[in-house]
Amino acid sequence: MSVMSRRLTPEEFSLWIHEQSSDVPSLYSEPTTFLIRGELDAHRLCESVANVLASHPILGASVRLSGVWPVLEAGAEAQLPGPVPLVEYPLPPGADAQERLSDYVRRWWADGLDLEAGVVCRARVLRLGPEIHALALLLHHLVTDGWSMRVLAAEVVASYTGLDTLSSSSSLAPRPSAEAAMPEIGADPGSFADPFPGHTSFGSGGSFAVPCRRWSLPAVAASLGVTPFTLHVAAFQRAIREISGASRYLMVFPESGRRSSDARSVGYFVRTRLLVADLSPSGDGDPAVGQLCDAILDSIEGVSLTPDVQAHLAALGLPAPAVSFAVDLQVDLPIPGCQAEWLPLPLPRAKFPLALLLSQPSDDRTGQTWLVVEHDPARVPETTARAVAERYLQLVAELSDGGRGTP
Repeated sequence: MSVMSRRLTPEEFSLWIHEQSSDVPSLYSEPTTFLIRGELDAHRLCESVANVLASHPILGASVRLSGVWPVLEAGAEAQLPGPVPLVEYPLPPGADAQERLSDYVRRWWADGLDLEAGVVCRARVLRLGPEIHALALLLHHLVTDGWSMRVLAAEVVASYTGLDTLSSSSSLAPRPSAEAAMPEIGADPGSFADPFPGHTSFGSGGSFAVPCRRWSLPAVAASLGVTPFTLHVAAFQRAIREISGASRYLMVFPESGRRSSDARSVGYFVRTRLLVADLSPSGDGDPAVGQLCDAILDSIEGVSLTPDVQAHLAALGLPAPAVSFAVDLQVDLPIPGCQAEWLPLPLPRAKFPLALLLSQPSDDRTGQTWLVVEHDPARVPETTARAVAERYLQLVAELSDGGRGTP
């Protein structure tokens, strides 16, 4: 088997070095879990998952140092995912299936993955009862992202139903990185505040999930000439300002760096964009939602938060971004004859002092939206994290209900 190898991109390197220096070995091990009810052929699902995972060389890759820079390598010593086990995990009488499954996956997640040995992917099917199962996937973020998980899930369903799998790709070919330009702050570096100052816990943290109501933001967004995502970011920025008191600060949000040719590829294509949040009062008072959205759009194409950009920020005396906001679609697993429910899984980790991830169903008419909050207790106590989350949800609800004033 030939060896394929390439250097990590700066974005991938950021994940790798962050995890290497953290107190949480599984910081970027990403679990995806489905609770499946109905007449499932569990052995067939195990075989389908194993076949799909083994078809992607990147899921057997290892990360090794080559000189001073890590490389992603697949080939001679790659450990492609093997058989997927069927685990008997019976549900005790009266037990809640979601809670029991979540406890199991958290313990499994804590075991982590071994990048150097080429173990970047694990999977298993659990049988909780005659017509209740679960599929648990654990993939390292270096070889997957939210889009990739949707590609893999579609391939699993296609394999399970006997259809041809998607024509996907997981090539280790070099990828274009984000632009190398340094960020333009556009203000006195001394005017920036850290919303949650203090000493970091290096990855250790707490998290919780909050079920969300259904919103209707497209009409409000269209009236302002922005996207619903921009409204979410505006509400998040306002919540941070109200709870922390910081008017000007740095935040980040993930953006897909995929090109059209990458639509069916498996891998890490995310760019963590840097954004200046400026809610400084003017002569007219606090900025209204339209002004906030304009400011967000002005900096939405910010640079990716790579190590050189972080070093540049530090040289300017700026505090590192302390808050992150993301929106993603939940992964669907439409197995015929079954109902598969994606489960939110709060984990004891914190990639940033405070991070909010809004996870939306592909069909918001029937699915449940969840807000997953990660926080570093050393800098953001749970009471503060919950206050930010609650205020953000209130502001989004006000916008959804037709408000056009300050969010």
